[in-house]
Amino acid sequence: MPFMAAFHTTLWSRIEELQRGDQSGAWAFVERYRRPLLRFIEGRGFGPQDAEDLVQEVFLRLFAKEALARADRERGRFRSFVLGIARHVMSEERARRAAKKRGGGERPIPLSEIPDVASPSEDEGEFDRLWADHLLRKALDALREENPRQHRALTLRFEKGLSYQDIAAHMERNLQQVKNDLHRARRRLVKTIKEEIASYCSSEAEYEDEVRSFLSFLGEA
Repeated sequence: MPFMAAFHTTLWSRIEELQRGDQSGAWAFVERYRRPLLRFIEGRGFGPQDAEDLVQEVFLRLFAKEALARADRERGRFRSFVLGIARHVMSEERARRAAKKRGGGERPIPLSEIPDVASPSEDEGEFDRLWADHLLRKALDALREENPRQHRALTLRFEKGLSYQDIAAHMERNLQQVKNDLHRARRRLVKTIKEEIASYCSSEAEYEDEVRSFLSFLGEA
């Protein structure tokens, strides 16, 4: 696969740049993780505005030298590291609110107490599902821009639940054209998502695991 060479020049290279103090690539992390983080935090009982504030706090801590120094491609997926920081931020916010109700202050929790990226977490499965959904939505957005007709056929089939015959009638195309559109749309989606996955994996083994996880999610969606 031609895009596999990206393993050594994308996500972890940018992390290493941030570790050296170069903040020019910070926006790429915000763009990549903001939406799934926001949905995850809202799903844990925080309102939209509070969730926005907490996501900002996650990124502030993520880009701090102390946190970046702990990021290591050999210790696990960077997504798990981001999740660890998010859980830490939410715990601190809950502690702050509880202390406010009691009328006292709260002790800041040291960053070193964030769970190790390799530690299992009850939240990790949910965050992985949100991540897979995020990848799918990004790929669908790209398909809408590249080929609106294929995107329309896919939407009618999988969101509206229309049959091939109904899609053909709705789009004023014959049955074989609809089948071709759907087949090509699926192939384009999978290709786009695999390229995105390759852009943040640091090894072929991680890439294969991520692809398997995504295809499993796609089968459940």
